[in-house]
Amino acid sequence: MKIPNFYKIKFSEIQEYNHTPTEKVKFFFLSYIFAFIIMFIVLLLITMPMDFFVMKVLHFDSIKKTISPLKSFPHRYPFYLVVFISPFFEEILFRLALILNKKNISIFIGLLVYVILGGKISTFSIGNSSYIYFALIGLAISSLTYFYLPQQTVDSLRKHCTHYLIKFSILFFGLIHIANASVLHWELSLFYPFFVLPQIIMGYFITNLRLKYGFWWGYALHVLFNAIGRI
Repeated sequence: MKIPNFYKIKFSEIQEYNHTPTEKVKFFFLSYIFAFIIMFIVLLLITMPMDFFVMKVLHFDSIKKTISPLKSFPHRYPFYLVVFISPFFEEILFRLALILNKKNISIFIGLLVYVILGGKISTFSIGNSSYIYFALIGLAISSLTYFYLPQQTVDSLRKHCTHYLIKFSILFFGLIHIANASVLHWELSLFYPFFVLPQIIMGYFITNLRLKYGFWWGYALHVLFNAIGRI
């Protein structure tokens, strides 16, 4: 299967496609189909043989099962959180600032500060004073960033760092899913990245739509992935 040029990210530049709404919807669903096919091939040719090796030769539990898919958490997290809320904040963290401007950078930094301080999305509550405190700190730093970040710095980052940020975003989005593992064995550290290849592939296609159609199209594809994975 030959993948159209639309799905090839040129890391040295941001590509904007002025497609009609109908064309955007078509490429949106084709993105999901292409990603699903590639992930299925990776599952058959890499993930399953490697998992067999880990279990039968190295005598560890299945990594594939320990890195649980979304549908393994039907009672732990509600549907709306997994499918709609979490993807929104993940898109801010991983892909909003791929289009480098003061607004995107400021929002990203504010949410990043909130997460680093210990704030969570899944358990956020108005009654939790710590989360409110973390959110206020993030909002303050976001505002300061917006008003005091020099435009020259933004322009320089856009010119010299965009391609690195895109690659890092795709890889890190996948690798962070290793944290989903119920048990981590450091002896298997070199194996874990192969088990999050589906998430790296997913991140590639979401990033492609985000760069070419905008934030909300990438978010919508992320929602579709999570919704299908939860079924």
